[in-house]
Amino acid sequence: MFPIDATLGGLLKVLLEFEDKQLNTNTFNVLLNVDIATPPDPPQVISISVDVAFPFWDEAAAQPFSTDIQLQTVTFQDLGGGNNWALIENSTSYLSRINVQYQPPAASMTELVVVAQINTPLEDPLQQIPKVLQALQAHISTLGDNSPADQSILKQYNRWVLSAAAAVRSVEMYMRGYRNMCERFTMFKPVRLQEVAIVAGLRSMPA
Repeated sequence: MFPIDATLGGLLKVLLEFEDKQLNTNTFNVLLNVDIATPPDPPQVISISVDVAFPFWDEAAAQPFSTDIQLQTVTFQDLGGGNNWALIENSTSYLSRINVQYQPPAASMTELVVVAQINTPLEDPLQQIPKVLQALQAHISTLGDNSPADQSILKQYNRWVLSAAAAVRSVEMYMRGYRNMCERFTMFKPVRLQEVAIVAGLRSMPA
């Protein structure tokens, strides 16, 4: 934890890194059992690893999740042509937009942008990726009972936003209580870890 900016008059901006590394990233790993077979071939169910990214906890879209909300329904938006997922240009990731209805207050709704990256290599991506995305859509749409034991991915996201917001508030309260009289903290900002993947072909040349 250290100041990232200081201006005249004792105004400080503070950059924070969470000790719990999961709070520094907005990515959740999901394992899906997907039947990748093409009829009339017999079923071929394999485990597929997918990374799913939601908005960071301090973004406006995530603000409703900063309290313990009761998740009601999830609806995927049509991104054109009946497709709920769109390939992000110059990448191997897919984007979707979902409407999440929750309470309290009653009948509230927020829109979240979801980004998915399929980690498991597929033999026939053209035929199999749509099946993986369909299974992922069902996984995200499936909600639990909103209890402490609820392990649905959106409830996990709700808990993640809650934990991150509470951690920042506790640091903010501590620092404000022990600041010098001439100091004022104008912003507390957490680190955002950016995961970068590189796919490359290496060619070795004889000496």
